[in-house]
Amino acid sequence: MFFYLYDSFLADKKYEKILHQVEARTTDLGVNGRIGKLNPLNNIRELTEDAIKWGAKTVVAVGNDKTISQLVDIIPRYPSVTLGVIPIGPENNIAKLLGIPSSELACDVLSNRLIDILDLGKINGQYFLTSIHADAKKVVLECDGHYKILPQPAAKQINICNLGCFFKQKINPKDGILQTIVASSPSGFRSFFKKPELLADSLFVAKSIQITSLPNEADENAEREASLVIDDYKTIKTPATIEVAPQKLKVIVGKERMF
Repeated sequence: MFFYLYDSFLADKKYEKILHQVEARTTDLGVNGRIGKLNPLNNIRELTEDAIKWGAKTVVAVGNDKTISQLVDIIPRYPSVTLGVIPIGPENNIAKLLGIPSSELACDVLSNRLIDILDLGKINGQYFLTSIHADAKKVVLECDGHYKILPQPAAKQINICNLGCFFKQKINPKDGILQTIVASSPSGFRSFFKKPELLADSLFVAKSIQITSLPNEADENAEREASLVIDDYKTIKTPATIEVAPQKLKVIVGKERMF
């Protein structure tokens, strides 16, 4: 059974025609199913887990990168469930990486049902799909318990990557490792789809990373938290344990996927 999770921004009337086209196409292809709509009175975990309880085997994120990233922390906890994607609107870089075209064209990808099994990252118990980034001047990383990364003064940003393509460095989400890129200017996941702003100074690989804040230079006894941005939508504070979770997410992909 298919469950289609509509993000709350799709309530805007400008998306009404697109949604009607999507619903008609899924019906034509025989992949229609139950629809759940996010709004201020419900939450994504509640809607998704209720759908799985009632038999959903494919949960489809209808929305953008944020919609997908939120589902990524839920679906892997149910091994029999597969993630699908119908990208609508702006900020759909993850769909591009998965080889999924926008709107009703994505319905054909769902119907073809080409499934890949991807690694995920995990930070303090929460799954993520693409990357985590932080200000390089505020953190220190310990990788696999063997060595530390203390960025040089010129470094601007740390990127811990599971899926994507950063600074001409393609990231394979099926290799069982996380790649840490130390770069010389601020950026993020979306930099791949824009004019490059960064130079990748160093590249490290690891399965487990401990990330902590550097001491406060003004007061060595004072604690200083650093912000860690997860999948470009959610921020948590240090300290954090980051690790790879191999072969954790079943996802429907297109033939033009970028890995």
